[in-house]
Amino acid sequence: MLKNKFNLTKYIIWFSILMLGLLVLHRPIATLDLAMLIETLRDQSFKHMLILLISGLMVVSLSTLYDFILCKAFKLKITPSDIFKISWISDMALNFAEDAEKRKGSLRYQLYKSEGVDPKKAMFIDALKDMILFDDGGQLPVTFKISFLTRLKLILSTMIKWLLTSFLFMYVFTLYDISFNRLDVLLVFAFSMFIANVSLIPYGFGIFEVLALICFTSLGYEFSQMLLVLITFRVFYSIIPWLLTMLILALGPSKHKKSKLSESQRHLVNWMSVKSFAALTLFAGLLLILSASLPEALERTQLLNHVFSLSFIKFSKLSTMGIGLLLIILSKGIWDKVQKAYSITLLMLTLGSILALLKGLNIEIAFILIMIMVILAPAKETFYRIGSPIERKRCLYYFIILGFMSSLYISLYNYFTQATFHLLVEADLTLQSVDIIIFIFFVALGSILLNAFSVQRSDFKYATDEDLTNLSLFLKKYEGNAMTHLLFLKDKCFFYAVNNTVLIAYRPYKDKLMVLGDPIGETKNFKEAINAFRLFADQYDMVPIFYEINESMLPIYHENGFKFLKLGEEAAIDLNTFTLAGKKGAPLRTIKNKMNRGELTFKLLTPPFDQELVERLKEISDLWLEGRTEKCFSLGSFDESYIERAPIGIIKVENEVVGFATIMPHYSKHTVSIDLMRIIPNPPNGAMDALFIGLIEWAIEEGYDYFILGKAPLSNVGVNQFSTTKEKVAKYIYNYGNKIYSFKGLRKYKEKFYPEWRSVYLAYPKGTHLPNALIQLTKMISGSDKNSIG
Repeated sequence: MLKNKFNLTKYIIWFSILMLGLLVLHRPIATLDLAMLIETLRDQSFKHMLILLISGLMVVSLSTLYDFILCKAFKLKITPSDIFKISWISDMALNFAEDAEKRKGSLRYQLYKSEGVDPKKAMFIDALKDMILFDDGGQLPVTFKISFLTRLKLILSTMIKWLLTSFLFMYVFTLYDISFNRLDVLLVFAFSMFIANVSLIPYGFGIFEVLALICFTSLGYEFSQMLLVLITFRVFYSIIPWLLTMLILALGPSKHKKSKLSESQRHLVNWMSVKSFAALTLFAGLLLILSASLPEALERTQLLNHVFSLSFIKFSKLSTMGIGLLLIILSKGIWDKVQKAYSITLLMLTLGSILALLKGLNIEIAFILIMIMVILAPAKETFYRIGSPIERKRCLYYFIILGFMSSLYISLYNYFTQATFHLLVEADLTLQSVDIIIFIFFVALGSILLNAFSVQRSDFKYATDEDLTNLSLFLKKYEGNAMTHLLFLKDKCFFYAVNNTVLIAYRPYKDKLMVLGDPIGETKNFKEAINAFRLFADQYDMVPIFYEINESMLPIYHENGFKFLKLGEEAAIDLNTFTLAGKKGAPLRTIKNKMNRGELTFKLLTPPFDQELVERLKEISDLWLEGRTEKCFSLGSFDESYIERAPIGIIKVENEVVGFATIMPHYSKHTVSIDLMRIIPNPPNGAMDALFIGLIEWAIEEGYDYFILGKAPLSNVGVNQFSTTKEKVAKYIYNYGNKIYSFKGLRKYKEKFYPEWRSVYLAYPKGTHLPNALIQLTKMISGSDKNSIG
């Protein structure tokens, strides 16, 4: 929560500074000649650009001195090349991290750990960079003594790095023959860069530029010249080193495929490589859109005009923009490692490079796209997923981006067309209605692409009659559990594992695969089956959640990387010791006496059932629901085909059925439980108790050992002083949430049958956002949200 608020505050400040810049600089922005700006950028010689490139990379590489100094101080056995690589990647690859915990410093920490460095030393090296010292748990300060000489070296290395960076900044002024005062430039650079770094926005993008422009214009410098300087500086100081880092990381899987990396190192390399592929794909899309928006060089346009018509060149520009939009969408699929996205991305990069040549002989852009394609092509095995879940609001987010990029393209395109800058025939290149059709075509194609690599409901097969027949045969061979009978409701999918010896029943919901209870089948294969199911879920980039699992199974889930939350306790009556005699059974004996006198009549019926009886039971069920939606998944519901599968206990008063309960077989010789229980509003006194007594006595006669009364949610959760924070919150809900749900009342009622209480748990993989998972689980069970996917 605090992290989200911090991120929100950070971006509010970023947005506010940008708005301040627009407010202060709106007049020079309105009179800016973009065409002339681009022409000035293009006119720079290759020699000057090469000097800037080398200088920029050298200045950026100075940040590695920090790591070299500390590695030497700690006498770490890491090669200089590895130290350089760790430092460079950690400083340059921060902005493709998934969250704040994996940004910059944490990446440095993980890279050092993968090289065998002591975790506390790795944490210290990582944290010292930002002056934040915490241990692995984020609780206690980590302290290592470093000598005065080492501290001095660190300070000097930082000073040298920023001094040379400021020299690079001033060199850009000389490149464009702009006269400047060294003190002005140094002060503006220091102030703007300091605020940009404090903002914690990746690379200070936007913050540095806006503040520098405000300061320089207030000092009398020309706005267009300063914008030219800042763009050039940003390209060679940030964008090119970042792209180089992405290219290096993207080569990770192929480079290390045959090397002897540890599992953690291989995982880290693959993680960084995939995110780099996504970043490069996104960059390729933005590059194509920008390229299609800007005017082409006159010499190249004239050369193309001898071969192609202006209409064809215009179509190529529009198609280039469309391919760029598609690559932006595809970057999501690449990020999620989807097979289809990989194949389509290679095709789009190929088409993009061809169109870059056809629209204006953009050899540089075509070369960049081909390079990205060459790097991506060998990584086919990295993209193994069938699909990835995409929420509706996320789809809206993508279409907003597409709309924004399209609007930006139209604005820039029309601006340069009207400027008649380097254009041959203005009228032929103005956007017309046919171009809108092309836009719509690419947006529609984008929708198809988004749908192609997203998880669909059709990807999961819900149980059919044939599946239920096979399930019945399976249960003749293997025992079930307390949840097994609910599999006959047809609202779940079946996953068979380990040569069909283990069955896991699940239901897809949003980005989760919700599993009901423990696996059933061959017990010795459960561990392998759970692992197989995790791999199955990963193919769709979905999270497996096991709901209401048995305490005895926790070690197996733990070995498969799951964490746990206690959900409550299950009431189990030991039928071998159950009796109505004694002080404990006095309240129930009173009800039993009523049954003996015929005031309350219990009867157990076996299928098939009379239609008139079914209609009466349906009437009672509807009265009990009072218009509420039937719950599902972990609870039985009134379905004629479902209730025909097991005996039903009914209670009569004056020969009229007033309540019923369906039996839930466990498909074992030892245990049986109650499933669906419904009773009329304001029932006769003792009717519900009589129903339970009748079912328990029937179970004793049938030779069962245990009768399950059901769950008491949140019961005995978080009562230990060392319980987790999540479980203590659950305890608070149990104690004070009776207005919402009768937690205590439900347990108190079941206590009258003096049962044994067995703990039930939720198992979820590490890294799962638990509150979100619980909300999704609640919505799914309540039936309030019918959408399984998306």
